[in-house]
Amino acid sequence: METGVPPSTATTESDGVDIAYSDIGEGRSLVLLHGFSLSKRVWSDLGYTAPLVDASYRVIAVDLRGHGDSGKPHDAAAYSADKEASDIKAVLDSIGVGRANFMGYSRGGRLALEFAALFPERVHKLIVGGAHPFAQDMSFYRNAIGRGMQDWIDVVDSTAGPLPTWLKRQIAQSDVHALRAAVAEDRPDISDQLSGLNRSALFYAGSEDPICENLNRSTQLVSQGEALELSGSNHISTFLHADLILPHVMRFLA
Repeated sequence: METGVPPSTATTESDGVDIAYSDIGEGRSLVLLHGFSLSKRVWSDLGYTAPLVDASYRVIAVDLRGHGDSGKPHDAAAYSADKEASDIKAVLDSIGVGRANFMGYSRGGRLALEFAALFPERVHKLIVGGAHPFAQDMSFYRNAIGRGMQDWIDVVDSTAGPLPTWLKRQIAQSDVHALRAAVAEDRPDISDQLSGLNRSALFYAGSEDPICENLNRSTQLVSQGEALELSGSNHISTFLHADLILPHVMRFLA
């Protein structure tokens, strides 16, 4: 479903790292944060962006550091939660957005939670897919990416069954050294930082995704939490089907 030319890209600087983003549409601001080894482009290519813009959302899709058109440090210390959250704040500051809705998947979902913990005043509603605020062992990612990009693509492809060719081409263009640095450390538990957050949040995951076990625990941390389990989907396939996710997203945001 690759759509061809991606939305135009702008950049802003955050702690010496260029952070790339696209800014499309008018209306309520919605920040989109992609998963590991992907880029902001995937939201438009999979069919998320156009329906959101048509529904009067200002869609701000960000390339996380180490990904897409953003800077790619090779030092693991460059990928701390506070640095990555500050990247998102820098983007919002640069375009004059004070408060926004956030939608992130996998690594992007975790970053949305980290941003909410550090900058709650900048968050309206949260949509978190395939992620949770609890401790997470990242050795699966380290082992897979440690063998190189093709092995990582093979792992993702076999899990998703199979990936579109265009998406495999996009992933193959990644900087493997930056991606290794991005998953060099395990994720700590940040649930205490989010406990009592006075925000609405939708947590979703496929029923075959291990993340699904933490959906209900996650909803209990915020003032208005909702859990959505997508039957028969796994961590990768859940994200690939915008047609299944967007109706829930539209309802929740409305």
